[in-house]
Amino acid sequence: MLTTILRHTFPCSIAIIIAILLVFMSAQSAIVLLLGALLLLFYYLPKLTPPLIISTVSSFLFMYMYTLHFDERNETQLHEDMQQFHVELNSLIQVDGNLATFQVKTLEENERVAVRLRIDSEEDQHLLKTTKVGEICHITGELISPSPSRNFHGFDYEEYLYLQRIHWTLSTTSTEMSCEERANLFSSDRIHEWRLYALSVIDERFSEHVSGVMTALLFGDRSFIGVDVLTAYQDLGIIHLLAISGLHVGIVSGMAYYVLKRSGITKERSAEMLLVLLPVYAVLAGGAPSVIRAVTMTMIVFAAIRMHWRALSVHNLSFAACVMLIVNPYYLFHIGFQLSFSLTFSIILSVHYMQQLRTKLLQSLFICVLTQLFSFPIIVYYFHTYSLWSLVLNIMYVPFVSVFLLPVLWGLFFVSFFSMPLMMFGDRVLEHVLQFIHHFFVSVQQWPTGWTAFGETSMPWVGLLLLLTTVMLILLVRRKRKLLVIVTVGYVSSLLYPLYSPYFSNETVITFIDVGQGDSILIELPRREGTMLIDAGGYLPIPIEDWERRKVAPDPGRQSVAPYLKARGIKTVDYVVASHADYDHVGGLFEIIEQFNVKTILYPHIELEGEVEQRLLTRALERGATVKLQARGDVIATSNANFQVLQPKKTTGTIDNKNDHSLVLFVEIGGLTWLFTGDLEEEGERQLIGEYPTLEVDVLKAGHHGSRTSSTDAFIEHIKPSVAVITAGEDNRFNHPHPDVVETFRRHNVQVVGTHENGAIRFIHDGHSWSVEVKKSSVH
Repeated sequence: MLTTILRHTFPCSIAIIIAILLVFMSAQSAIVLLLGALLLLFYYLPKLTPPLIISTVSSFLFMYMYTLHFDERNETQLHEDMQQFHVELNSLIQVDGNLATFQVKTLEENERVAVRLRIDSEEDQHLLKTTKVGEICHITGELISPSPSRNFHGFDYEEYLYLQRIHWTLSTTSTEMSCEERANLFSSDRIHEWRLYALSVIDERFSEHVSGVMTALLFGDRSFIGVDVLTAYQDLGIIHLLAISGLHVGIVSGMAYYVLKRSGITKERSAEMLLVLLPVYAVLAGGAPSVIRAVTMTMIVFAAIRMHWRALSVHNLSFAACVMLIVNPYYLFHIGFQLSFSLTFSIILSVHYMQQLRTKLLQSLFICVLTQLFSFPIIVYYFHTYSLWSLVLNIMYVPFVSVFLLPVLWGLFFVSFFSMPLMMFGDRVLEHVLQFIHHFFVSVQQWPTGWTAFGETSMPWVGLLLLLTTVMLILLVRRKRKLLVIVTVGYVSSLLYPLYSPYFSNETVITFIDVGQGDSILIELPRREGTMLIDAGGYLPIPIEDWERRKVAPDPGRQSVAPYLKARGIKTVDYVVASHADYDHVGGLFEIIEQFNVKTILYPHIELEGEVEQRLLTRALERGATVKLQARGDVIATSNANFQVLQPKKTTGTIDNKNDHSLVLFVEIGGLTWLFTGDLEEEGERQLIGEYPTLEVDVLKAGHHGSRTSSTDAFIEHIKPSVAVITAGEDNRFNHPHPDVVETFRRHNVQVVGTHENGAIRFIHDGHSWSVEVKKSSVH
């Protein structure tokens, strides 16, 4: 009976997935729908029987109604006027300098809230690090609605929290929070406490690189890994090796099963013990979807051993998917869930072919190539880039992790409780090994040829690649070589389409990227004949104590500009314009120079006195860029547009106001004239009026973020813009744009749009007409 139920789980899991998608109609989840439909078509359609049809239809109807009910209940019971909260701490506190983030559950409403806490002192920081999961806390703070992404293709924090059933962030300080231990902790809280203890032991006893990898691979916590190393793992496409997956759970449970059997315990009793211990390990390992999937499948295997079932891997996987989605339908939209199940299924489908390969090396190579093919479209859809080193590094590093590193880390962890000298010796040796490997990864990640940008991809493209990959796998297993060659050619052609399609597009796109209180403008000319980035925002560093310093300082260049360039499929930037040396314009350019191939950087032809501009231009030269100083009368020529430099006048002496010496560009594109003014103020505007008496523009980038020192009445009357774009931060402390400036634009019938209200703003010319998109709406 149980074997029959398991046999029905595959079509039922497909029905459950389709039911969830029909409720949400999310574009992201179509990846899973397409993969599931293909597998159903090629594998199960010929085997449908009346009982199978009944169970599949019943699963679909149940899951559709259940998901509707599940989502309807995902609503808040809190309101923004509330300030006092009595809560239970139900996550580890992540301390990063003077910021702590964690989650709590209100005791009265039983609702989870994400907390952002500003730490007021070093003593409070130490106290927070010792606060335990399950403690009861009193917090005074302000409830804030999570913000959706303010940039196209940006990270949507609101949706991210919604899928965790969280509707508010609570802003508070360490002086407004007090906690006390609960007398009787629930079992899950005890397990979290054990996990916290294990993490603290590893952090105290082991060296930097060993402790970082050990906490990630044993307990699912990557926060101990250095930022540069973690970024290298991500960019090189090997970040999954730092996640606890089926391989890790299999090794741990296999070792435990072997030890129990060697201790004289029967295999049935050993299986029973592991059925109890595996859920505990899932909590200890952080409870990510990949961990839950692996633990569930492993538990089915041990249940089969105990009950003498015959359970196939495909049924185990499907059962795990059903269980997880019934517990939480939102798991379907988690990239970890999608990758974990799709890659595991691809391996299961090919297991018979893989077993025919003669050597373990060939089998390992086959698995690496197969998983790369199946993961590629999903990774590109979410992250818009792909590391060219991914396949090679996976082939090299996967055996090292599975055969050597993971067993050694478990051994060192247990040895640390019994023999400190032996632990210290092993730690010293392994530290040198990991330090060498991580240094190699960071070096490779910085090579400009190591990755490519595919840009924004569509659901049809993802579905087509998954279809072709599935067909290729089936043809390979059935040894249809001629058809395999034909399908492979189609796969490669489809894969390359996003890379080459921009070279055939007639679109001109001008995007005002939301970088907060700063400027960043991306200009893309048709057919990739030129890309120009004007500034990249930046936050001015302020003096702080060492304990307040965060692992990674906020940087709009890294957080907003670079992701948008990658989403647009840009790896090479022809021109980077640094309008002037204020940090809110050029601070983010340091990251752009590091991540992208910048051909030419343009800077005002003035005396290079400041430390910021000297560091920026020096680093640009070191990265292979050409530096050109621009002054009035210079022209930046492309095949589609000529950018004329109107400001500044060439200056060699000391200047009083760098804003008035901003690099000002005038260009005609798509029948419209554009003026990009940097932080130009009243004196600079007066010079433009005098030097260019007939200057008129259609679109003006308002100077100095809408400050009343810019966009004077005389200047606006002179240039007669139809549209003014103001680049300012939402709720900025300068209250930009100034009401007087907005009134000046209104009197001159100038339509105003601004990043402070609309987020990113995008002007698109399709070869015939212009359209304007803002992040919150669209107008034509």
